[in-house]
Amino acid sequence: MIENIKKKDLSIESLRGFAILCVVLIHSTTNEKVNYINYFIDVFSKFAVPMFIFISGYFVYMQKEFIKENFNKYLLKSFKKIGIPYIIISILITIFTFNYYFDFIRNIIFGTASVPYYFIIVIAQLYLLSKFILIFYEKNKNLLFQISFYFILFYSILFYVQLYIKGHIVIPYFMWQFPNYLIYFVL
Repeated sequence: MIENIKKKDLSIESLRGFAILCVVLIHSTTNEKVNYINYFIDVFSKFAVPMFIFISGYFVYMQKEFIKENFNKYLLKSFKKIGIPYIIISILITIFTFNYYFDFIRNIIFGTASVPYYFIIVIAQLYLLSKFILIFYEKNKNLLFQISFYFILFYSILFYVQLYIKGHIVIPYFMWQFPNYLIYFVL
C-alpha cells in the first residue's frame, strides 16, 4: 500500500507551505490597527494567492493527458476534494450567521459566505476550463499568455473606472477575480 503512494515534490510542497503561512499573515494583519509592520506583512504576503493558482496550474499541466482523456472523472475528483467541503462550510456559516435560505444559494454560487471563499470560485472556474486551457496552450501558448494579459488589463481598467465613476464595483467579485488569476494558472 505504501508503494502506491506517490512521492510529493518537496519544492512544490515547500512553496505551498510558505504560501499558506503568507495567507495566514494576510488575514491576521487586516483587522489590526494600521501600522508599518502590518502594512509590510500585508504587502509582502500578496504573492500567496497567485502562488496557489500557479501551483494548481502546474498540477493541472502535470495531469494533462489524464484530464484530456478523463475530464469528467477529473472534475468529479476535484469536486469531492474541494467542492463538497466548500458547500458544507458555506452551509454552516450561513446557519451560524443566521442568514436566509437565499443567502445560502448566493453564498455557494458567488463565494460570499466568507471573504476568502472567492478563491474557491476562481479555482473552480479554472478547473472547469482546464481541458480547454490545456488544448489552447498546446496550440498557441503565446496567444494564451497575451489573452491572459489583456484580461488583466481590461478588468483592471474596468474595475477602476467603475470605482471612480460609480464609487463602487458593479461587477461581482467572482467575475473580476477570475480573469486576473488566469495568467498565473497558465504560466
